[in-house]
Order: sequence, then structure tokens, then C-alpha cells
Amino acid sequence: GGYSAPGALTPNTWNRVAFVANCSAGTLSYYVNGTNVKTRSVSGVDDGTFALYSNLDLGADLRLFNEP
Repeated sequence: GGYSAPGALTPNTWNRVAFVANCSAGTLSYYVNGTNVKTRSVSGVDDGTFALYSNLDLGADLRLFNEP
């Protein structure tokens, strides 16, 4: 699948990199500095333990650099 076309990141520069998993649509999108650089279809994406809103924990969650 890869992440993006060559040159999406500027060398020696701070870049904001993010990815978005759309479980309903089955897509995974990658963004660099707010610009979509790649979207691809995926299977097996769910709302489990590592989701932003997990069905395993009460309430809304966002875990950064953490294990459940």
C-alpha cells in the first residue's frame, strides 16, 4: 500500500503527519500538513481497543504513546 508519493515530506522541515481510519467506509487516509497525500481501502479496521472511541472503555478516549 505505501503511504504517499515520493516527496510528500519536506526534508529538514517540521511536518505535521496524521492518519484517519474511517471504519464505516473502510478507508485509511494519510495527511501531511493538512493535505491528503494518500487514501487507501483497508479491511479489518474496527472500533476496538486502539480506536479513538473504543467500545471497550466507557466514555470517549484518546490515548497517545500509551498501551491499554
